[in-house]
Amino acid sequence: MKRITNCPQTVIQEFNNNTCLFMCYIYCCGLLPDTLEGWLDYYSRALKAKCIGEDGFVLDAEKLIFCLTGRKVSVTKKAIQSIEEITGPYPVMYSMNGGKSGHFVVVENGKIVFNPLEVSQNVNKGEPVSVREIRLA
Repeated sequence: MKRITNCPQTVIQEFNNNTCLFMCYIYCCGLLPDTLEGWLDYYSRALKAKCIGEDGFVLDAEKLIFCLTGRKVSVTKKAIQSIEEITGPYPVMYSMNGGKSGHFVVVENGKIVFNPLEVSQNVNKGEPVSVREIRLA
């Protein structure tokens, strides 16, 4: 917690840069808030439950979805080369470097239906590399 005290803007910026998967799970659960306050409420709840780290990365997707919806699910990561056969809605990672890093969007019926960023170079210039399939447990 010392880091948040000494450099809160840096911590918040890192958190913001890393929350695309978190935001995609929110969308997939049908919880898309229409206010910043709504997003921050979900952030706060997920942080308190330790479903996401202070850096914004999802630590436990199944726990996150249960925490926010009360639904038990299983989440499976699979490698992909195309989004055409994804029924979704599921988070899909696009990458320009083979999946070492990238950006998540939501794909449904072979189309991107939600992108947390207005413009993403990973989506524009990269390729889909993995999907997180969400199934009721």
